[in-house]
Amino acid sequence: MTGRSWWGRVRRSGDAAGGDGAIVNTGIQNNFYGTPGPGPARSAYARQVEQIFSGELKDRRAELEELADFCTRSQGPAYAWWQAPAWAGKSALMASFVQNPPAGVRVVSFFITARLAGQSDRAAFLAALLEQLAELTGQALPDVLTESNRQQWFLQLLDEAASECAAAGCRLALVVDGLDEDRGVRRGADAHSIAALLPGRPPDGVRVVVSGRPNPPVPADVPDWHPLRDPAIIRPLRPSDRAVAFRAAAERELSDLLDGGGLGRDLLGLLVTAGGGLSGRDLAELTEEPVGEVERVLHGVTGRSFTGRDPQWTDGEGGELLVLAHEELVQGVLRSLRPAETRAWRERVHAWADHYRDAGWPQGTPEYLLRGYLQLLHKDGDLPRMRRLVTDRERLDRMLDVSKGDGAAMADLVTVQEYIRDRPDPDLSAALHVGLARQRLARRNSNLPPGLPAAWVLLGNVNRALALAGSITAPARRTTALCSVAEALMKIGQDERAVEVAVEAESVARSINEPYYRANVPREVVDALVTVREPARAESVARSITELDYQAVALCGVVPALVAAGRTERAAEVAAETEAVARSLADPHVLGKVAIAWAGAGRAERAAEVAVEAESIARAIPDPRSRADALSDVAIALSKAGRVERAAEVAVEAEAVARSVADAVNQGHALVEVVRALTRLGDSERAEVVARSVPDLHGRSSALREVVTALAAAGELERAVDVAAEAEAVGRSVPDTLDRPFVLRAVVPALVTVREPARAESVARSITDPRHRAAALGDLVRGLVEAGQVERAVEIAAEAEVVARTDADPHDRTDTLRPVVAALVEVGEVERAVDVIAEAESGVCSITHPGRRAYALEEVVNALVRVGDVERAEVVARSIADLQARASALCRVVHALVEAGSGERAVEVVAEAEAVARSIDGRYHRAHALVRVADALVKAGCGERAVEVVAEAEAVARSVEDPYLHDGALGGVANALAGVEELGRAEAIARSLEEPSARASALSHTANTLAKAGQVERATEVVAEAETLARSLDNPYSRSYALAEVVEALVGVGDLERAEAVARSIPHSPDRVGALSDVVNALVKAGRIERAEAITRSTVDSPMAAFTLRPVIDGIDPLRAKHLVASVLLNAPATALLPSVAMLSPDAVVEAIEYVRDLDR
Repeated sequence: MTGRSWWGRVRRSGDAAGGDGAIVNTGIQNNFYGTPGPGPARSAYARQVEQIFSGELKDRRAELEELADFCTRSQGPAYAWWQAPAWAGKSALMASFVQNPPAGVRVVSFFITARLAGQSDRAAFLAALLEQLAELTGQALPDVLTESNRQQWFLQLLDEAASECAAAGCRLALVVDGLDEDRGVRRGADAHSIAALLPGRPPDGVRVVVSGRPNPPVPADVPDWHPLRDPAIIRPLRPSDRAVAFRAAAERELSDLLDGGGLGRDLLGLLVTAGGGLSGRDLAELTEEPVGEVERVLHGVTGRSFTGRDPQWTDGEGGELLVLAHEELVQGVLRSLRPAETRAWRERVHAWADHYRDAGWPQGTPEYLLRGYLQLLHKDGDLPRMRRLVTDRERLDRMLDVSKGDGAAMADLVTVQEYIRDRPDPDLSAALHVGLARQRLARRNSNLPPGLPAAWVLLGNVNRALALAGSITAPARRTTALCSVAEALMKIGQDERAVEVAVEAESVARSINEPYYRANVPREVVDALVTVREPARAESVARSITELDYQAVALCGVVPALVAAGRTERAAEVAAETEAVARSLADPHVLGKVAIAWAGAGRAERAAEVAVEAESIARAIPDPRSRADALSDVAIALSKAGRVERAAEVAVEAEAVARSVADAVNQGHALVEVVRALTRLGDSERAEVVARSVPDLHGRSSALREVVTALAAAGELERAVDVAAEAEAVGRSVPDTLDRPFVLRAVVPALVTVREPARAESVARSITDPRHRAAALGDLVRGLVEAGQVERAVEIAAEAEVVARTDADPHDRTDTLRPVVAALVEVGEVERAVDVIAEAESGVCSITHPGRRAYALEEVVNALVRVGDVERAEVVARSIADLQARASALCRVVHALVEAGSGERAVEVVAEAEAVARSIDGRYHRAHALVRVADALVKAGCGERAVEVVAEAEAVARSVEDPYLHDGALGGVANALAGVEELGRAEAIARSLEEPSARASALSHTANTLAKAGQVERATEVVAEAETLARSLDNPYSRSYALAEVVEALVGVGDLERAEAVARSIPHSPDRVGALSDVVNALVKAGRIERAEAITRSTVDSPMAAFTLRPVIDGIDPLRAKHLVASVLLNAPATALLPSVAMLSPDAVVEAIEYVRDLDR
C-alpha cells in the first residue's frame, strides 16, 4: 500500500475502541486474516478490529461454527445475510469472526457506521476494500481513482484475489457489517448504495457475509436478480442477552447525562457534534472546566456508553480519545438535542480550532485538530474552513512533527481536492491553493534519502521509519525505502514485521509506470523478499519483470533462497529455466549470474560449464568497454564455480582490455568492474593497485571503496582505514561541483565500514549539496549505532530529515518559471511576470553547477521573450558561460526578434550565435549547435547561409568517433537538411544511420517536413517505415521517444486516428501523454473538440495531463472545463496548470502567485 493511502486509512478509520467485553460498532476496518494463503495476515489490522469487540464472545459458538461452515463448504449460495434488530450483537459476531476465521479462509471486511463522518458510504467502502484486496493480491492502486474506476478495480481485484486464494488452497470471504447504516442510500432511482457494489455473481470460491437490520429494505439500485433480493439467504440472528443488557445500561447512563443538564449534557453534545475523537483534556478546554471535573463526570460511563482509544500520534499525553460505543447511541443523543445547541457546540469547536491556528499550532496541539476536525468540516461542506485548514503551513509542519511524515497531510489535501472536484461548480481558487500545498509537500519529500527510514529501524523507532517511507512520493524511491526497512527489521529480529513491509514494497513496486524503474526496482523487491525468507513470493515478483534479462538476473537471486528453504528441486528448475533464457539472449552477464546460481544450488560442474560458455561469448564482444565488463563478470562466475585459477586469468585479461579503452571515463568505469572482480576473487592487493591507476577521479574513488569493503570483510582493518582515507582524499579533489557531493556521499559508508564514525561525520558535513548530505548523514547512523553512540545516532537521523526537507534548490524555481509567467501574461499581469523573472534570475546566481546554471538561464531567456523583453533576453543569453547553452539561447532570441519585426537585429544576433557554436570544442555538441543556428538562419531569412552551416554541421558530425554519438549528430543534420528543403539529402542521411533509434527519429522528422512541403503520400510511406523501426527498438525509453516522434509525423501528414493509436501504444508515460497532447492540439485545430476532450479526460490520472488540457479549454463549456481542471489537479503539479486556470479564473491565479513564489521556501 502507498504511504498516502496508509495514512488516509488511519485518518478515516474512526475513533472507536473497546475494553474487555465492550460491544463497539465502528467504521472502516481494513482487515484480512487467515491461514495459509497468498500473503501473511497483518497484526495491525487485528488490533484495529479489536476496537469493535475485544472480549470473549459468549453464547455465539453455534453461530461462529455456522459462519465457518458457510465459508468453507463447496456447494450452496454465495451470500448469507444475518439480520437482527439494533443491539443484537451483530457487529460483535462479525468482528469475532473476522479476527478468528476458520482455517483456509482469508477475510476482507468493512464495518459501516453512520456514527463517524466518511465511514458510511460507497467511497469509504471502496477505499477500504481496495486497500485490502490490493494487499492481498500484491498490487498497488493509482493515487487517485474516479468513482467508476474504483468500482472496476474493486471487481477486478476481487476476482484476482479469489484466484490467488484458490491457487493457495483457501477461500476468500467478504464481510460487510451494518448494511442498514449506509448513508449513501436514497429512495428512488437515484440511490447509490454499498449494497449495489456487492457482486451479483461472486467469483468462484468467494463467500459474501452481510449483516444488518431487517429494515430499511434492499436499496432501489440493487438489481432484481441480485442475491440480496433472495429471501433464502436471510439468516435471522437472535439478540444476545448480554448485548440487550449492555444497551439498557448505556442508554440509562446517557439519559442521566442529558437530563442532568450542565456539564454532562455539554460534554455529550460536544462529543457527538465533533464526531468523536476528543480527549478529556480537549473537552476541558472546550467547556472551560477543570480536567479533573470532566474526568469525574465521564468516569462512570467510560467503557460502556463511551469507549476510548489511544491517540495515534501523541503517545497518550492528552489521554484517551473518546467516542460513543454504538451508532444507536449517537442517533439517540442527536434526537435529544436542540438545533440551536448543536450550532453553538459546532461554533465552539470552530473557535477552539481558530485559537490553536492563531497560536501557530504549537506543540501540544490536540490530535483531533490534526486528524479529526477535517471530517467535521467535510460533513458540513465548509470549504473555506477546509481550505484554510489543510493549506496552513504551520499546521502542516506540526503534523510532520508529531506523525514523523507527511502522509496524513497529503491524504487530507486529496480529500479536499476530491470534494472540490465533485462540487457542481468547482472553486478553482480553492483547488489551486490546495494543489499548491500538496505540491509543496511532495517537493519537500522528494529529497528524502530512501535509506533513511532503515536508519530509524536500527534505532528502534519502526513507526517513524514507516511514516518516513510513506512520505516519499515517488513509487520507485518509496519501494527502495521499504525494501531497506524490511532488511533492517530482519537485522533487529522483527521477522514478521519485515515480511509485512517487504510485501508492502512489492505492492508499491507494481504501481511504477516508468520502464527503467519497472525493470530495476522489482529486483530490489526480490532481494528484500529473499532476505525475509519468502522465496516463493520473490520468484513471483521476479517473473513479473517483463524485460527478460532483468527477469533472469532476478530469478538467479531467488535460487539460493529456495535452496535455503529446502526446496532444492525447485531451485534447480528455476536455474535451468533461467539458463535457457540467458542462452537465448547470448548475454555473458546473465550467464555469469546463472553460473553463480548453479554454484549456490550445489551444482559446481554445471556452474563451471555455464561460466565457460559466458567467457566464450564475452570474448567475442567487439566494444572493449563492454568486453571488459563482461569478462569481469565471468571472472566472478568462474570463481564461484570453483575455477579459481581460470578466474584469475580472466581477470587479468579483463584488466588488459579495460586499459585499451581510449576514453578516460569509460576506461575508469571498466577498471572499477575489474577491481570489483578482483575483490570477489580475494586478490585485494592487486585490486588496490588497479584502483589507484583508474584515470578519472570519480572512478578511482569508487574503485578504492570496493577495496575498503573487501579489506574490512577480510579483517584487515588498519589497511582498510588507510584506503578509506585515500578514497576520501580522492573524493575531495573531484573538481566537478555536481559530481563531488555524489562521490563524497559514497565515501561515508566506506568510513562507517572501517569503524570511523567521526571521520564519516566530518565528510558528511562537508558535502554542500543538501540531498547528498542528508543521504550521507543517514548512512552515518549505522556506524554510530555499531559504535554504541545511540543518542548521537538519533540526533543525526533527525538532522538528516531536516536537511532533506529544507533543501530549496534554485534550480527547482526556474522549473516553475515558464507556467507562472505564461499564466500571468494570460491574465494581463505582465509587470508581475517581469518581477517573477527578475527574482528567478537573481536566484540563478546561487546555482553552483555550471550545467544547471546554464539551463536555468535558458529558462530565464524564454520567460523574458514571453513577456516581450527581448532586449533583456539577449543580455541574459550572452551571459551564459556554457557555449552550447549560449548558442541555443541566442537562437531563441533570434526567433523573438523576427517575430517582433526586428529582422536586421536578428541577423546580427544569429551571426553571433554561429560564432559561439563554431567555438565549441566537443564535435558532437558543436554539430548540434550548428544545427540550431541553421534553423535560426532560416527564421532570419538567411536561407543560403543556412545551407552552408548545415553542410559544416554535417562535416563535423561525420568526424565524431563514437558510433552512437556519430549517428545522433548526423540525425540532427538530417533534420536540418529537411528544414532547408534539402529533402532528398535529408532522407538519404536518415537511411544511412546505423543506430536504429537515430534512424527512426531522422525518418520521422523527414516525413514531417515532406508533409509540410505537400508531399503527403511520400511522407506517409516514410513515417510508416519510421514506425516499424521504432517498434523494433528493445530499450523502452528509446522506443517511447521514437514512437512519440512518429506521432508528431503522423499529425503532420494528417492521419490523426493513426497518430492517436500509436500514441496510446507508447510505454513510457510522459512520452505517451506528450504525444497525445500533439494529437489533441491537432484535433482542436481541426475543430474536433469532442474527440480532443475525450483524449484529455483519458489522461487525467497522469502528472503530464496539463499538456493535453490547455488546448481544449477554449473549445468546451466553461463549467465542464472547470471540472476537468479540478480533476487534473489531483495528479498534475499545480504550477503546470496555472495557464489553464488563468483562462477560466484569472483572479484565482493572481491570488495564488505569492504562494507560488514562496513554494520552495
